[in-house]
Amino acid sequence: MAFIWDSSRLEFEAAQDCELVTAGELFGRSGYGIGMQKKSPWADAVTLAILDFHESGFMESLDNYWILQGNPQQCEQFEKTPNTLGLKNMAGVFILVGAGIIGGILLIVIEMAYKKHQIQKQKKNELARHAADKWRGAIEEALNGFK
Repeated sequence: MAFIWDSSRLEFEAAQDCELVTAGELFGRSGYGIGMQKKSPWADAVTLAILDFHESGFMESLDNYWILQGNPQQCEQFEKTPNTLGLKNMAGVFILVGAGIIGGILLIVIEMAYKKHQIQKQKKNELARHAADKWRGAIEEALNGFK
């Protein structure tokens, strides 16, 4: 099962229940901003203060405080690294790819056989038409010779 949500919510839920584990890397990570009036004299000072909080680790400590909410659980018995996907886990993908390749080859063989059959049929029809034209010409000559 998977629970897809905002990263801070996922970290909060994983901190509350040791059986939950966050997997993968964050994507679409965006920071928070503070809205100020254009050309505000405070903009540079606020920007520098936020950068200073990030560099000093204060923002991370706030994040940990609010996510763990002061009661960090001991999750060592549940802590384990996620399994990497090996051949055993990916066997279905390889089987599907192999089946697709084999199916494609079979369709090519069937298409070639059908085309060959169509060409032979067309040649027979041309021979029959040519023979019928010859026969028709011979009969017309014979009928013209009786007149």
